[in-house]
Amino acid sequence: MDNLTGSMKDVAFATSPREFDLPYSTTLEEIMQKLNARRAAFQMPFQIKGGVPGQRISFEKEPNVDVGLWLYLKDGTHIRIQPVITEAKMSVGGMRVDKNSALRKGLKGATVGLATERGAYIDTVTETVKKILNGEAVEDYVAPEVPVETKDWLTTFLLCLFLGGLGVHRYYVGKIGTGTAGQSDKPVAGAFYHVHWYKYPLTYWLNIITSMGCLQGGDLDIGYLSELDPTWNDSSIALILSPEAMLFNNVIAQGACAADAMASAFGKPIDALFWCAGAHGSMYPFTGYVSNEFSPMQSSILLSERMAAKLHRQGMVMNSIGKDRAVCFEYPSAIVPKERWRYQMVNKHPDVAACHPFGRTTTRWGTGHNMPNDRKNFGYLLWRKRNCVFL
Repeated sequence: MDNLTGSMKDVAFATSPREFDLPYSTTLEEIMQKLNARRAAFQMPFQIKGGVPGQRISFEKEPNVDVGLWLYLKDGTHIRIQPVITEAKMSVGGMRVDKNSALRKGLKGATVGLATERGAYIDTVTETVKKILNGEAVEDYVAPEVPVETKDWLTTFLLCLFLGGLGVHRYYVGKIGTGTAGQSDKPVAGAFYHVHWYKYPLTYWLNIITSMGCLQGGDLDIGYLSELDPTWNDSSIALILSPEAMLFNNVIAQGACAADAMASAFGKPIDALFWCAGAHGSMYPFTGYVSNEFSPMQSSILLSERMAAKLHRQGMVMNSIGKDRAVCFEYPSAIVPKERWRYQMVNKHPDVAACHPFGRTTTRWGTGHNMPNDRKNFGYLLWRKRNCVFL
C-alpha cells in the first residue's frame, strides 16, 4: 500500500511547476539573451511568446514525452517553469495505440514510467536554466542512444489474429508506416502490389471433362483479398506464417535459384527448390513487396506465384493425391507443388498461345504484353493439375 501511495505521489508531482529565485533582478529579454548564448545546452528550441498565457519563454514540445515548457518571470527575480503536456493521442477501434499508450508501454509504463520520464526532463531543463542564469558552466546537450525496443511475439500474434483487420498489431510493434520497397543501391525503384485471388472453375463450366467425380465445381467467387491481410505488407509479421524464410535470405540459397530458372525456362520447375520462383525471384517473403522491379509484368507474376504458395501454406488451396489412389483425394500441402501449376496472362494483353510453368522467364513470351502506359493492373489465369483415376 505504501508503494502504491508513493507511486501516485510521484505521478502527481512529476509534472508540477518548478520554481526558484535569482539573487539579482532581471528582465525576460535578458534571460532570453543569456539562454540563447547557450542554446546548445538545450534539447528543444525556444523563443519569447506573448498572447493570453502571458509573456513567457516557450520551449517546444519534447516529442518522446509530449511535454513543452513555459518560463515565466515574476517581480524580476522569481522564475516559474510551467510544464505543458500536449499528447498526440491516436486510437484504432476505440483503443489507444500511440507511442505513450498502455498498449505500447504497458500499464505501468504508461502511468508511473511516463510520469517519471516527464519529471526527469523537466528537472533537467530547470537545472540547466538555473545554472546559466547563475553564471555556472553547463555542458552541451547530447542525444542519448535509443535502445532497441523488443516486443513479445505472442502478444503480436494474438493482436494480429484478433485485431489484425484494424492494424492494431502494427502499432504495437511500432510499424505504422508503409511504402514502396527497394534497396539503397537499387538500379530502379522497388514496388508493392496487392493481389486479388478469384475462384474460377473454368474446366467445370465448359464441361471439358465428363467424369463428374474428378471435377472441382462451384461458382465464380472471391477467394482472397490481400488488402484484408495484415501480413501482406509487413515482412516481420509474415514470418509468423513462414519462419523458414530466414533460412533462404543468403547468397547461397538464392544462387541455387539459377538452376530453377533454367529448368522452368525449358521445362518444369524444380519442386525441391521450393523457395525459388525461377527467373522471377524469390518465393519468400509472403508479402507484396518486390525489391528490384525490372519489369512490372515479371513482378506481377512473381506475386501471383507467391500468393499461390501462401494459400497452400494457409491450407486454403489443397494438393491432390498421387495416381495410386482409386478416387480423387485432396490434402493440405504447406509447400506449393510448383510442377502442378501453370499461368496464362489474360489482362492487359492476353497470351492465348500457351500457358507457362511457374518461374519461366517472360523473355520467351512477354514481347508486346508489357506496355509502358498501362496502370500495372495485370490478370492471370492459373491452371492447377489434379490427379484423378475415377472411372
